[in-house]
Amino acid sequence: MPIVLKAQLKSYTFEDIDSLQKTEPKPILIFIYTDWCNHCKHLQYTSLKNKAVSEILHQYFYFLPFNAEEKRDIAFAGTKFSFQPTGIQTGIHELAIKLGVINGVLSFPTLVLLDKAYKPVWRYSGYLNAKELKTVLNQFSAKQ
Repeated sequence: MPIVLKAQLKSYTFEDIDSLQKTEPKPILIFIYTDWCNHCKHLQYTSLKNKAVSEILHQYFYFLPFNAEEKRDIAFAGTKFSFQPTGIQTGIHELAIKLGVINGVLSFPTLVLLDKAYKPVWRYSGYLNAKELKTVLNQFSAKQ
């Protein structure tokens, strides 16, 4: 029986971005999620797995999934960001707050689109189906 491999969505880390931007500048789509968020999982396993969405992301963007409860320090855009405990086993990463807060609230999932200079140009909190996400990505990929 032949093995069929689906195209994987290539993802990057914050540590990858600086060197990638030097060689091939692209906008960055950041998917801010948590492990306990069901809407995050739904977005991850439907819209982000959609073939057309994956192709657009691969061609025009760097895709960066980011767990908002990540505990390690992260250096990004010349600043170090850390995990901020809010309880014994809970907390939120400063970078998730910096990037994902909309109208004073950080909720999950949140999608953030940064331009090549790391400036936020679009934020959305909540689930987007593949068609909606494709429309947004096409708008920004056309601005390349």
